[in-house]
Amino acid sequence: MKKIKILYALLIGLVILASCSSDDDGGNNIITQTFLEKYEGTVWQWTGDDYIEYVRILNNETTPAELWESFSAGDCYDYYLVNINELDLFDDLDELPPTEITVEVTENLEDIFEIRITLTDLDIYSIVTFQIEGDILEIESNVYASGQLVETSIETYEIQNIDVDNLPICD
Repeated sequence: MKKIKILYALLIGLVILASCSSDDDGGNNIITQTFLEKYEGTVWQWTGDDYIEYVRILNNETTPAELWESFSAGDCYDYYLVNINELDLFDDLDELPPTEITVEVTENLEDIFEIRITLTDLDIYSIVTFQIEGDILEIESNVYASGQLVETSIETYEIQNIDVDNLPICD
């Protein structure tokens, strides 16, 4: 009987040790960074006919990016600090009744940054997702009304090694 109790105690001890084992991999823990931390300072380019746009990611949830755009094939650039509290993603906002707009960061993961902009008095909202895969940044904007997707736009940017601080700014 004493052997059974010792075996039973040993078995319980092994179960407890196994269930409480450390997830430590010997000090080589991978620290996951947020999207904004990981990509802070990276510059991304989108180009169209006589249009160039650069986006630099900042590590700030309120102002997550800077934007330089040129409609003159790069002769000079307009500069904008992207403030999520001042985004105007609703083309027909002037035609809508006055409403409060709320903005929240819904994800700030390693390769995804997402914000939700809601017209609080109306059943309209937009979800803007920044997602990076390799050397590609995809910015997707989806607008919903009454829970139904009504508009989608996707812009694809490529990573660049350019000093945007020295771009000529338009007067």
